[in-house]
Amino acid sequence: MKRIINCILLLFSILGFAACSASPEAITPTMSGRTPTALHLLRATATLFDSITPTMTIQPTQLPSPTPSLWSTLQSGLYVVFKRPGKAQDWSMSLSVLSIDGKEYGTLLDDKFEDVSLSPDGKMIAYPIYVADPNNPSPPYYVLRLMDIETNTTHDFTISDCLMYYKIPTWSPDGTQLAYPCENHISIIAIAGENVTSISSILPANVKKENEIDRIAWSPDGKYLSFYILKPFMSGPSDPFSIEASPYLISSECPDNASTCKVAPTSLGVKGTSISRWTPDNLLAVFHMSGTYSDVDGIVDYNDSRFNLFDPITKKIVRSIVMPVDLPISSFAWSPDNKWIVYATYSDGNGPTYIMPASGGESKVLTENGGDIMFWLQVK
Repeated sequence: MKRIINCILLLFSILGFAACSASPEAITPTMSGRTPTALHLLRATATLFDSITPTMTIQPTQLPSPTPSLWSTLQSGLYVVFKRPGKAQDWSMSLSVLSIDGKEYGTLLDDKFEDVSLSPDGKMIAYPIYVADPNNPSPPYYVLRLMDIETNTTHDFTISDCLMYYKIPTWSPDGTQLAYPCENHISIIAIAGENVTSISSILPANVKKENEIDRIAWSPDGKYLSFYILKPFMSGPSDPFSIEASPYLISSECPDNASTCKVAPTSLGVKGTSISRWTPDNLLAVFHMSGTYSDVDGIVDYNDSRFNLFDPITKKIVRSIVMPVDLPISSFAWSPDNKWIVYATYSDGNGPTYIMPASGGESKVLTENGGDIMFWLQVK
């Protein structure tokens, strides 16, 4: 359902496209805490915007894995990890691992998740997960699950009553903190072993109380957070929120190390699609596409597909990479060595997943049986 909604939002955002900033150069073709079992009770140092509960618990769990020794079988190199329907439980999803030549290696994770975030050292996966309390089956709640991909051991943190399946956290570049959207602000926590500490809560000044923050990502230099704004529709479609097409940038730290702050973000003023990722060289890559709708046959003629790369300091496009094919995409990611871009397309459902040089050039099909790109995995 969410993929269908995203497709509809992408279509409307493309048709409402207005020209964005010209690039200097285009590269062409191309809730309450549960009783702890083995670990101790944690307490947060502050309650921020009433979003983080003062009591946190961490509970070790063990997930059944279809391939428990997958990590040990991977040789040194780069791999692409993407999401597919899972097999372990009802409504579960899985993380499938492919090499850059398209060879499939198996499943890294099978669990009830919507999206995940990989730690900078490539060892931990963070994601919200729906948990039922056996002592109070209604209502269930969400916890933040951290998984060690080498051992399949997981720890669950009860951190916030606003954590939801689509509120995906993002790691700080040094791997010590996690930021996640909490209604109309951003909460930042620190994780050190079994200890969790509330660091700060950042409220973007332009986000109204009825809005929500979505799709946050930390810049590689640690200075910025990018995010999108969800605004409620005025009348009642099935999805109560629409997403602004342009990403925003905001400082990742409160002034004077304050625990709470209200900061004015900057919009990149992009019109088109609402998909962006940071590149290893600290540029925000925003996927852009326009299209012409035909009233006769109801078909959209897509054109001008490209990645516009923004400098977070100047907020200007410094480079554009023209896509060799004009296809709508659902996700993309830059490789850690800054040499490759992998992107997932869709057409009447999942489409092929492609890989192309980050400098521009021809794309080749990585797999016909695609899925949303989650991250690149570098095994050393």
